[in-house]
Amino acid sequence: MVLEQKALAFQPNAIFFMAHQREEEAAVKYLADRISVGADLPYEDLMALTQRAGVEAGTTKGEAERHLNPFRTEILSLTYRHIVKVSRAHDILPVWIFMPTLEDPLQEAEIVHLTGVAEEAGFIVLNLADAYENQDLESLVLAYWDKHPNAKGHMLIAEELYRKLQEKRQEIPLFQHTASQ
Repeated sequence: MVLEQKALAFQPNAIFFMAHQREEEAAVKYLADRISVGADLPYEDLMALTQRAGVEAGTTKGEAERHLNPFRTEILSLTYRHIVKVSRAHDILPVWIFMPTLEDPLQEAEIVHLTGVAEEAGFIVLNLADAYENQDLESLVLAYWDKHPNAKGHMLIAEELYRKLQEKRQEIPLFQHTASQ
């Protein structure tokens, strides 16, 4: 919805969708929240999925989450496919970037699963899972109670993002080169 209601007005050439370990969980929680408050779902495929899951308006958020959880991959896939479809329809390059958090240990199988869902949806995928490789993770957080990256953590993310963009420069033509380069 943010893409359609806000981002398109900026007429972007590309969108960078930042993803983390908990993509499926976040999609379920958001959808359950919207249903529990009786919000309209403007997407027919999500409405059909919620009906299949046995979730209807007025269901408590916790109950909706329990019913939707078995459909978590399908919810995420529908979401990703819609983003790609809207992006392509507006000549916007959809780029999905996996950025690891410093809160939970990375599970390689989960990263592989999420990147697969994104690729299948049609995103160009950049996986930054190695951004913190060979680092003391505690030295990269703002504080013991705030696991967001500090300046060093952001520097590592930026360097890894730049490397991944360079690797995919044929697919993501963001850098203009002059004849003298």
